Amino acid sequence: MTQIDILLSTYNGERYLPEQLASISRQHFRNWNLLVRDDGSTDTTPQILETFAGKHSGRVYILRDRKGRLGPTRSFSRLMTHSKADYAMFCDQDDVWLPNKIEKTLRRMEDLEAGKAPGTPLLVHCDLIVADETLKTQYGSFWSLRRIHPENAGRFNRQLVSNVVSGCALMMNRALLKKAAPIPAEALMHDWWVGQVASAFGYVAHVKTPLVVYRQHTGNKVGVQPYKAGNFIGGVLKRVFKKEAKKMERELTNRRLQQGKAFFHCYGAELTESRRKTAAAYLRLYHFLPFFRFGIMARYGFWRTGILRNLAMGMMPRI
Repeated sequence: MTQIDILLSTYNGERYLPEQLASISRQHFRNWNLLVRDDGSTDTTPQILETFAGKHSGRVYILRDRKGRLGPTRSFSRLMTHSKADYAMFCDQDDVWLPNKIEKTLRRMEDLEAGKAPGTPLLVHCDLIVADETLKTQYGSFWSLRRIHPENAGRFNRQLVSNVVSGCALMMNRALLKKAAPIPAEALMHDWWVGQVASAFGYVAHVKTPLVVYRQHTGNKVGVQPYKAGNFIGGVLKRVFKKEAKKMERELTNRRLQQGKAFFHCYGAELTESRRKTAAAYLRLYHFLPFFRFGIMARYGFWRTGILRNLAMGMMPRI
């Protein structure tokens, strides 16, 4: 029977973790295991996990690797290397899964597998409901809110320049998990890295229905803001003209490029000639002045969602 590993990394999650664990226990699909790694919590998170494990004997595994605080990307990477199931799903401690999340995502995965060669990396991701800290719905669709086109997750050039996949919303097959892990320290986020690998070597599909309640609160590692023209115009101007904003944007761009270099180092020899050229062009993108950079963006399709995001990328000072 199909086996699903749910990979959960926790850190000081006592406030919201019980609701997430309860939502996992209510899943219609029952053949799941929960593989957990706590990333150095100082609250009651470890006790909450132990209690849940006691109630679900034989299907909750707590990874005690004594690696200390690693941060989410490296912590999830550790979980990936310990997963042995047919499929794996990332799980965030402060969200809530709808009861049919595993069931619907798995069904879409099985559709995607049809006709694909064994060992092909595959990824399926779904939309999210954006809620406040009390789980009151704020926006019915994360994709609509952020003007995300989910099909771009399968396009290598798009995944190079921006992350289209939310970790809490994805399922990967075993071939993708083995291909993507371990995740190098240079990766910005685990979901972005896995999405890049899937777009480079496999196939990506999506479920239009939101299957996760994405809770927004002050402790979010990665939060969400609506795509508003005023916000982004101000952001573009700040990144171009404000000293501190320019410095922060440069640092973030350097981190993106370090991730790109790590990806090229890991997989460059395996990429098709076309994708190898695309990856190499991205690594040179910020060497050019904006006038020439926009030309390269157009040639290779290095587009983010929305004109203003692309203006910000194109007008970024040369590195």
